[in-house]
Formats: sequence, structure tokens, C-alpha cells
Amino acid sequence: ILQNSSLFYFNLKDLIIIINNALCQCWEDTFVTNPTVPTNPYNKIPFAKHDLYKIYTKARYDTHITIPILIELWKCEQFCINVFHKKYSRIIRKEGIRKFVWSSPSKNHIMMEDTMEMLEQNKFTKNWKIHRDFPIELLVNHMRPYLYLFYLVNYDTLDVNLEEVYSNVLEEELEKCYRKNSCFGKKK
Repeated sequence: ILQNSSLFYFNLKDLIIIINNALCQCWEDTFVTNPTVPTNPYNKIPFAKHDLYKIYTKARYDTHITIPILIELWKCEQFCINVFHKKYSRIIRKEGIRKFVWSSPSKNHIMMEDTMEMLEQNKFTKNWKIHRDFPIELLVNHMRPYLYLFYLVNYDTLDVNLEEVYSNVLEEELEKCYRKNSCFGKKK
């Protein structure tokens, strides 16, 4: 990519990751969406539209790279960040939640607190007596799939029917988890 008379070389997969990360930025504690135009990590200059079209075309037609949904949607809006944000904020939030849950370290204090809150709110898992010496990282890693549903219920502005579906699925899955191992986290 040529920017300010300097030539930068990138791996195409790295460019796709850079672009997708910029599009699904969320503030962790509230998951308020904040997509930004992706920038060159070396000089912090935003990629020009013609560069974005070249990257998209190369990834789409010359490789076997799967293009993330947010990049597909942004391309449909001619790489206009404002229109993209207004039209797809729910999808951006959902992707941001997914990214946060699956890529945050298990020692992330928000995830630790939210995991404990989720377990305390459930009528089955609140009966777990998790020992204070039980590794919190292990607990968070084990609870990631449930935490994803918990965040969707609490932070994704779903319609009432979809929120109820996610709530019911979360409740059922936590019940199954509890019944499978009712002694989870106890010291032997």
C-alpha cells in the first residue's frame, strides 16, 4: 500500500484482521459500538477507499480467505463508516460481544465479575459453592459460551421475542451444566 510516498507491505490476512478489528470496536463495559476507519498500523494513516477496494477484491477473488461479515456489509455501503454504523449497529455490537468473549484473557476483571453475576442470577448455578482458591481463569474459560449468551441478553438491543429465546437458552444451558457437575468449583 502506497501512503505518503512510502510503500508498505502487508500479508492479506493481516489486513483483513486489521480492518475487521477497527469495524467491531466496542467499549467493553457497555458494548457501545464505535467502528472506526481502519488505519495503517505503521503510520496511523487511514486506508483510502481505493486501497480498501483493492484489498477486498484481492481477498474475495484471488484467495480462499473468508471475508468477515462486517467487511462485507461495509463494502456494500461503499466503505462509508457513518452509514455502516447507523445501518448495522446491532450486528456490529453482536460481533463486538463475540470478539470480546472469545478473545479477552480469562483474567479480564469485567469477565470475572460478569461470570460471577451470571452464576448468581441463575436458579441452579447459584447453588454452586465455588471455593475461593478455585482458579478464576478456569471458571471464566469454562463459562465463555454461557457468558456470550448472557451478554446478548443484557447488552444486545434485541426485540422482546429474541431476548426471551436467548434468556431461555441461557437458562437451559446453565441448568444442564449444573446438573452435569453439581460440585463444580468445590474443594475436595
